Amino acid sequence: MNKKTIIIGVAVLLVCVGLSGCNEQGETFGDTNKVELVSYKVETYDGNTLLGEDFIHNEGADNYRIKGTIKNIAGYKLSRVTITVKFYDKNNIFLDSVDEDVYGIPDTYTESFSIRAYTGSWFNDIDEFNSVDSIKFEFTAS
Repeated sequence: MNKKTIIIGVAVLLVCVGLSGCNEQGETFGDTNKVELVSYKVETYDGNTLLGEDFIHNEGADNYRIKGTIKNIAGYKLSRVTITVKFYDKNNIFLDSVDEDVYGIPDTYTESFSIRAYTGSWFNDIDEFNSVDSIKFEFTAS
């Protein structure tokens, strides 16, 4: 192979990898200079029975659990981090939000979180619950 073909191949690969993270699911806002979202996953449940990962829309589904890990990147111990998960439909229209506080995260440490959102408690109705398509995270840290 010639050098030009290899360079073009590497460039295309880098562009693909760079763009692969550019979806709106998992987008973060707020104190992102203090808290980093390391990882997360979405699970759908019927009561306490796991139906599967991601947003599953069927008759039995009644709650979503967002489990993840955040990291303190502030340079000092954070007393409290509020993690707000905002739910959106396929048209990026805001539906609802749920939050949870995590306390006492030392500098450079990670902490797990688990947030549950139930139909009827957070969402206005089952149709709204079933139209969730993506989430965004907002962090408030002190």
